Amino acid sequence: MQELNARVFLAEGDAASGEQTLRRIIETDPNYLSAYFALSDFYQTSQKQTERAIAQLRDLIRLKPANAQQTAQAHLLLAMLEEGRGNFDEAARNYEQTLNYDKRSMGAAIAFNNLAWLYADRGLGNLDKATEYSRNAINISPEGVFYDTLGYAYLKKRQFEVAIEQFNKAIDRKPSSAIYHLHLARALRDHGDTQKARQAYDRALQLGGPNFAEAGQARQELASLRKS
Repeated sequence: MQELNARVFLAEGDAASGEQTLRRIIETDPNYLSAYFALSDFYQTSQKQTERAIAQLRDLIRLKPANAQQTAQAHLLLAMLEEGRGNFDEAARNYEQTLNYDKRSMGAAIAFNNLAWLYADRGLGNLDKATEYSRNAINISPEGVFYDTLGYAYLKKRQFEVAIEQFNKAIDRKPSSAIYHLHLARALRDHGDTQKARQAYDRALQLGGPNFAEAGQARQELASLRKS
């Protein structure tokens, strides 16, 4: 009942009462794990206080919940928060911890995928492991983002034909994604297929619009191709 009251307070915009109620729940029953998740979400989503959100998840993990799924969820959320603020080593460690408790759920798929991306993009792990983890994510749920990560790992391995195949699978699942088209363009460029690469760059820029963060770099790469 107290948790429901807290959620009503937060939904009505009464942040102080919502936070106070959640803290009272934890003080009364430190093992009431839902309150930690709710308080962490409140700090991150409503207050933009990432450090306090992380602290709640760490407190939950220290309780060593008997429910492995809750422990996995806490590590996954912690990893995503750490990755969001650029603590990539800590993020990778928590994704790995997630997979110690859960290898089958959608949360596990996200952990496999995000860990694979960190391995490939940040050089935090073996590229063979990156492709293995990406495939594990796809086996759980064949999402476009997971195929994109697999393609990216193969691009880093310079296995361009396989990378192109995976990027096309990602695009099949989400044709409107500018970043998938950009990744495809880079794989086609590195594979030597200049004409198709130009088309993919053009498509990425068309789909990305004015808010596409990669637009500047994409235009530079496309300009270099047009000079060649």
